Amino acid sequence: SLIRGYDYLDRPAEARAAYRDAIDRWAPNPVMQQVALVGAISPVELECGNLRLAGELARQAAAAARQLGAERHFGAADVMRTLGALEAEAGDLSTAEQHLEAALDIAAPGRPPFALLSLVELARVAFRRGEFDEAFHRLDRGRAFFPSDVESPLAVRGDALEVRVRVAAGLDVSTDLLARLGSSPRGVIAEAEYHARRHDPKAAAVCLETLQPGAEPRPQLERCLVETQIGLLEGNAIQVERQLDRILDLSRSQGFARSITDAGMEITQALETRLRQGAPELRLAALECAVADATSRPMPTERAASADEVGLTDRERTVLRYLPTRLSNREIASELYV
Repeated sequence: SLIRGYDYLDRPAEARAAYRDAIDRWAPNPVMQQVALVGAISPVELECGNLRLAGELARQAAAAARQLGAERHFGAADVMRTLGALEAEAGDLSTAEQHLEAALDIAAPGRPPFALLSLVELARVAFRRGEFDEAFHRLDRGRAFFPSDVESPLAVRGDALEVRVRVAAGLDVSTDLLARLGSSPRGVIAEAEYHARRHDPKAAAVCLETLQPGAEPRPQLERCLVETQIGLLEGNAIQVERQLDRILDLSRSQGFARSITDAGMEITQALETRLRQGAPELRLAALECAVADATSRPMPTERAASADEVGLTDRERTVLRYLPTRLSNREIASELYV
């Protein structure tokens, strides 16, 4: 519980310390030691951007779960979510979805945080397919696991993704949604990306000024992506080249791919040019595949007025997104815990 609590609060150093403290004490109980604890630390490394280490830990815990007959242990939900997120990063969205659905199936009966995090990753899969409405639907399902009057530090993970999806879909981002991002590093970088994607480099730079340099790979990558966008907007070729080189270094060391192309077409096209200039022996297959997929995907078409534009409440927008699913009113009410 301590490991997950620190993970949810974005405090990886404390999570790792709790893991080291617990791993030896639980040696007599192999399910707790090899499935629950190793499973719990794998998403910590995932969130930090240590993707290769996260994959090693998750595969180790998955093998132990199979050997011990503990595939339905709650710790296996962490494992399936980590594996699913890594597969989505590499571009295997179908396998990713299977693992994430398995994580949700384990988590949904009684562990709301696990379910919410699984649905955020499922929403990310839909976003990477260009299925924006499905991404919104999955984010709403995740929020339904927490009463509306309960604040959770996990909520910003869904809110940050919603901002990204709305920008990509050409939809407005409400001031309320931006306010919900808060002042955590995760929220600030999401707001900075929003301003950069909306062609406001000064506002993006102001956000970045409030952040300390990230020590972990993912915060470094996210900052580099925003810095690249700012450089592109300001026509600063030196800054763009420097940041693209850093992005490629992080991709090479950790395996980042879709997290990079998620940042938008301008950065993706700049990377496409930069990759063509690279030496053949330094090719990054997963990233090149992600860039090719993103640049070949049709641009979003104009959409009808958004729910925000026609003045719907948050609850009405949530219900609206269920209508295309063909669920009955009773089934929709059950999904929303009404």
